[in-house]
Amino acid sequence: MINFSISGTRTNFLDPVEVAFLYAANAGVFVAASAGNAGPASSTVAHPSPWLTTVAAGTHNRDGAGSVTLGNGVTYNGASLASSAVGAPFIDSTAAGPPGRGRDGGRPLLCGRGQRWCCSTGPAKVAGKIVLCDRGVTARVNKSLAVQEAGGVGMVLVNTSPNSLNADFHSVPSVHVSDTARAALKAYAATTGATAAIAKGQVSLTAAAPFTASFSSRGPLLPPAATC
Repeated sequence: MINFSISGTRTNFLDPVEVAFLYAANAGVFVAASAGNAGPASSTVAHPSPWLTTVAAGTHNRDGAGSVTLGNGVTYNGASLASSAVGAPFIDSTAAGPPGRGRDGGRPLLCGRGQRWCCSTGPAKVAGKIVLCDRGVTARVNKSLAVQEAGGVGMVLVNTSPNSLNADFHSVPSVHVSDTARAALKAYAATTGATAAIAKGQVSLTAAAPFTASFSSRGPLLPPAATC
């Protein structure tokens, strides 16, 4: 059996990967491949070949729930596996970069280890603080690692558009919240003396399931690419 958890072509049956799987199937090897992470839009499913099984991402009944309460008393719920609660001053990641580097290509810089987009001034601005980071570009768990390496004690990860909420294992206590909270979180983080408190995550075994995950690619298939 081959479990290929990587996206691929949407239309080309002669793609080298698809052809390789044809040979595998002919040899009696069962092939399962990922539909891709381009959802929830339709006609985004990858690996269209009929000789393999294409699988969407699904949910299960286990989930991690948490919250962040701001110093103004407003609480936002989200996904979290935070092992402990933490309260600290609250800072937006875009305010943590070096002078003149607050934006890149016209968009706010994101937390990302290596690129040092978030927390690049380290202890000067981030140490002992909870950092607000936008989702995207770099892996979610790399963002909390960047916060930890800069001396931060917690992270609020916020979607920039409608998307899934993920209870990941982070390097610092973290909570992942919806895009609908983003504007308010950023506005509060910009105020003088902003603080936040991340609650300890709670594991639930009663989450509604199974559903196709919002990020998972979906059918129907696109017309096949023209071949000679």
